Amino acid sequence: MTSFSTVILVVIYFFTTVNGSVLFTEFNNTALAPPVVHNSTVNGFGFGMNVSDEGVSGLPVNTSARWQANVRLNNTDNGVAYLLFSIHGDGGYVRLRVDDQLLIDTRLQSDMTMNSFVAPSVGESLNDGGPVYTEWQNANIDTPGHTMASDGGDCQNNKCGSLDKCVALCEQLAVKGCIGFVTDSNKKYENCYMRKLKDASDTCQNALEYDSRYVTFTANKSCHFPPGWSPSKPPSPPSPSVARFAVPVPFFPSATTARIDLEYTATDSAATFLQVFVNGTDINTAPGILLDSNIQQSQLIYQNQSMHAETGWNTWLSGDMLTHAFLPNGIAAAMTFEANNGKDSISNLGNNGPKCNRNDFPATHGLHDTRGEYTEIITLDFNGGQFHIETATDPNDETSLVMLITTLSPCTNSDAMLTLNVDVPPDWLPRICSTSGSTTMSEASNGPIVIADCPGYESIQFSVVSSTTKPLLTKSSIQIPLGTVKANDKIIMTAGTTLITNPSTAMSIVSQRRAALQTKIANNKYGVYNETYAGLMTAISWNVIYTPYEGIFTPVFRGSPWAVSRPHNYVLFEWDTFFAALIAAKVDSWVAKNNVIRMVKSLIADPFKGGSHGYVAGFWNGLCGEVDKSKPPVGGIALQKILEEYPEEMWMGDLLIDQFMLWNRWWQYKRLRKENSTYRETSKDNMNGAALAPGSSREMMTLPISCTTQNPIVASRCETGLDNSPLYDHANFITSSETIDQSDVGMTALYAADSQALANISLRLGLKDYATELTQRQTALQTTLNTLMWKNDSKLYFNRNWVQGNFSSDFVVAPTNFYPMITGTPSESQVTMMMERWFTNSSEMCVSSACNFSTGSVSRSCPAFGDNSYWRGRSWGPMNYLLYLGLLRYSSFPSVQTALKRMATQTENTFLVEWVPNRRVMENYNSVSGVGCDVGNAIPFYHWGALNALLPVLEKERTKQV
Repeated sequence: MTSFSTVILVVIYFFTTVNGSVLFTEFNNTALAPPVVHNSTVNGFGFGMNVSDEGVSGLPVNTSARWQANVRLNNTDNGVAYLLFSIHGDGGYVRLRVDDQLLIDTRLQSDMTMNSFVAPSVGESLNDGGPVYTEWQNANIDTPGHTMASDGGDCQNNKCGSLDKCVALCEQLAVKGCIGFVTDSNKKYENCYMRKLKDASDTCQNALEYDSRYVTFTANKSCHFPPGWSPSKPPSPPSPSVARFAVPVPFFPSATTARIDLEYTATDSAATFLQVFVNGTDINTAPGILLDSNIQQSQLIYQNQSMHAETGWNTWLSGDMLTHAFLPNGIAAAMTFEANNGKDSISNLGNNGPKCNRNDFPATHGLHDTRGEYTEIITLDFNGGQFHIETATDPNDETSLVMLITTLSPCTNSDAMLTLNVDVPPDWLPRICSTSGSTTMSEASNGPIVIADCPGYESIQFSVVSSTTKPLLTKSSIQIPLGTVKANDKIIMTAGTTLITNPSTAMSIVSQRRAALQTKIANNKYGVYNETYAGLMTAISWNVIYTPYEGIFTPVFRGSPWAVSRPHNYVLFEWDTFFAALIAAKVDSWVAKNNVIRMVKSLIADPFKGGSHGYVAGFWNGLCGEVDKSKPPVGGIALQKILEEYPEEMWMGDLLIDQFMLWNRWWQYKRLRKENSTYRETSKDNMNGAALAPGSSREMMTLPISCTTQNPIVASRCETGLDNSPLYDHANFITSSETIDQSDVGMTALYAADSQALANISLRLGLKDYATELTQRQTALQTTLNTLMWKNDSKLYFNRNWVQGNFSSDFVVAPTNFYPMITGTPSESQVTMMMERWFTNSSEMCVSSACNFSTGSVSRSCPAFGDNSYWRGRSWGPMNYLLYLGLLRYSSFPSVQTALKRMATQTENTFLVEWVPNRRVMENYNSVSGVGCDVGNAIPFYHWGALNALLPVLEKERTKQV
């Protein structure tokens, strides 16, 4: 080993394992160990504490080490840094987080070396044509075929039956130039996975294709014959073996850092060292890399709060309202219904999103407490019958869950069956819990028991407490026949470390939790109508999910079709997620905080601007996103409002301010345009007269992290969030500018508001340079709004054509025309004109007693208002919220005070039209009737619809009625 030359600062944890349970050893009574200086060569970080010129001491069996380092990388390949980790050891557990996103959480063992156990998505291409997550498969193969003779695992204990056949096949094909290895994914070793080496004879490929039982992995150009390898004889396995795997990290800009947190537990043998590469270069020698052990206090607070939040039973899975999962164990109980020989079935309820049509979505949402203490599906239609489903957790035992299914009307078919499947959710793999069933009856159960053992935790038992039909056991599932159940019959199932055995006790827990939630709603501190607060809470709580990649947050709705990178099965839309955080601030503080954090932490680099500008993409799903554009800049507003609600959480500002600054600057460099100018970039010293023009950075769509394709006009319109708004009906895309030819009032005003909010936060953090820069930007934008975009004869702000230097031909009036009020941009006289001519005018925005429901996305005099389609006439919660914020800046004006009260009444009226009878929270509403399902493009359980319920809460606070 070469001499040590590079000093790397890392933070190390040491802890031990007992019976598979990881026990942390704390240093100085703190959660983190103090920084430790390690010398390192190109071989990477060292395991253990003893470092010498001869090498690094091994990590003993059943001990663990954890590395935490802040990494700043100046140069990336197309904005994506690929981290290649190489662990030398025969077996253990590995967990990797980058910027608190869990990318790897799996068990590594010798017979899995070269296997694709870290591949959540196969087929995303790198430059060499290999899969993104399986680049390590094609790295230098220094241990080919080492599992041919023995897997060193379960088969040594004779637990599997066909390993010999696989070994024989591997040996047979090795002489033809193949490499073979065995996977234990099905615990039986029935499949022998093969690979063809570069330059090997075609007989290898032919042999693999001939037997379809075996999966072919064709090596790409990075594969080669290892030294000493002979086609006639498989090589002897080295000791220890080496596992390599690559992880794409989408953001490593030079202006901020990404945090690497890697934990490894040696289980089968001592580990010798870990190598880390970035884009193929050792991290210790790659140019422009900065490693730092200084961990922000805000980061420690975030980690601690995350750990405490991610616990308990809840409907954590995005794609199934009928699955209840338990954290941190990772085990889940999924209810499925089946009848008519399988022709009728309900599983993964909501996996395709909520629908207005009952045939497409056969359920009615009920109440849902913030963390699953009580959940309810009011009605579930199945096989001609109907069921009421409630769940509740035991207040005295967090591991205990009661599931109560009440038959409202019986099924048609006699073979109808309810099944409780116990397993690890697919989205959470590779977590592993073993399950086993028992038909032994005892005092602990009235039926079969399924037991789930998750490493490090007590066993969780599942059973039936009460049923009018006899439960059956099938593997790790419990089946309950429904064919003979009658109306009002009840099925009670329980789960926990200790089973609840008394039906009355179980029923009492459900009743207690139901009553507690109803009381919370009735006595809400805001004093709003019970149904209004119930809808506000339920809109968030039913949409809260957990993924190992992001933790706890709210996607726009369950089963979103934009979660294209399954098994991740989630998507974060930019401004949608921030608006959900504003609602959650009144319901669940952790969801509010983590929504903002995860959205900002999805920041990606713009490599076509030198890698120095970062931005939050239109959406991000953990693997790819809408990366050619962002969405309206409301993140700073959301953070400021949350910090006003929870002033003790200022650590959030410290955690996120650098990323927010990168994003704020990105808008300036990529989207600000001056009139009659082809100058593409606007420096911070030359912003006078510049306004924001929505656009689409076309080159970003060529990257592997892009998973959308839109034409330039459509893409640019989508950056405003107002996809089909008539505001842009006659817009043209300017290719050289990568924007449309319109500078947008709404986007410019929101950019000014974002700058103002971030400047206020920067001042609280003591970051005067940031605050000065942001205030200068805000002032310049406000000047542009008043000098160029105010149309005095029309008494309102309007979009302009920055290419021609005049007002846009589309004199469309929309809520966005009023957004300059958010920053206090218009004068008193301007506000008076805006209110009288447009805002309270019953023929325009109609915020008056003449209209019962909330204002539309365009004025009533606009021809597009009659379209009643999406952003052409429909009423939207985000627009109503932003209008309300603008009015608040002028709340001393009598006319504005009246408008504030009327807006709160109108939005509440709109919200209750669908919530009370149908338990729907609509994506958008008819602004004339308040209904939501009168069109086919309004999603019926979309969290930001509850912004309409938030306004009456804010109005109660404003008038100090709380």
